[in-house]
Amino acid sequence: DQVASFGNTAKYEWYAGKIDRNAAGRLVYTPVEFGSLNLFPSDPVFQHINGLFGSMIIEPAGSSWKCGEAANPGSCDPPLLGAPPVPYPPTSRTSATVTLANGATFREFALMISDTLNSSTNKTAPGAQNITSTSAVNYRTEPQKFRYENNTLQDFSCMTSNLLGQLNQPTPREPRTPLLTAEVGDQVRFRMTHPFGTGTSQVFTVHGHVWQRNPYTNESRVIGDNKLSQWLGSRDNHGSTDHFDLVVNKAGGESRRAGDYLYTVYLPMQATLGAWGVFRVGHNNQPIEPNVTCKPVPQPGYVPVYPKTDMERFTRQPLGVKPNP
Repeated sequence: DQVASFGNTAKYEWYAGKIDRNAAGRLVYTPVEFGSLNLFPSDPVFQHINGLFGSMIIEPAGSSWKCGEAANPGSCDPPLLGAPPVPYPPTSRTSATVTLANGATFREFALMISDTLNSSTNKTAPGAQNITSTSAVNYRTEPQKFRYENNTLQDFSCMTSNLLGQLNQPTPREPRTPLLTAEVGDQVRFRMTHPFGTGTSQVFTVHGHVWQRNPYTNESRVIGDNKLSQWLGSRDNHGSTDHFDLVVNKAGGESRRAGDYLYTVYLPMQATLGAWGVFRVGHNNQPIEPNVTCKPVPQPGYVPVYPKTDMERFTRQPLGVKPNP
């Protein structure tokens, strides 16, 4: 029976690996670190737009994990009914710290980017504008209409990510999309999944970072350091039902720079509708300052035009003949 009746639960069990038969006809099980994968509803038309989708992550063999911020990880599972609360319950399973069997660790971020999710602000206050969005990260959205509604600046060319966070607000505001945190130099894995959608292909990027296109070793059974892989700074064709694992060797890049880095999709409409967020590396203790106005670029002064000399007028191509391209 594949269906759970009302008020009951059903337990499903998968094998994370490859199943073959040997020469004797017996089943041979080979574990594979698949990484991120999608969980889809049975109906591909109406259910995902109302939020029925999820993801699963196949972690490295022998690893353990705790969810939450980099400095305060906690249990990924909520306490049972009647049990005392855990000391630091994470708000979600978006972020985790994974410990490998050899003791090494990496930060992990599970992101589901939607482009057909029905969401609305449903504002009722007088004068408030109701905004409907279809783009979200883990069911959360940050339409740029909210960020720039009261902004009077026009030129952002001289500003960095840390300066753009305030945007004329009286106090700094974090985006509603997941805020991803890691310490400087941490290895990071972005577990990217995409539910059913419109069919458009997004281009996902994390500013200031690069990664291997094919981070697979041991005959593609383990996610790791592939010396033969191409390096990328963005990943295209991330659309409906796609999934991939983005492995960053060092948070903050080779220069180990702390700060806020933007993660987003290139498609302008979806980024405008809320498919973006902040990857925070290290402690953001920089003082909050108002956005400064970019200094105007001075225009070049008058340059006198001198008549050409006889040598400069020398024609190297016969007159009336069309020059070669």
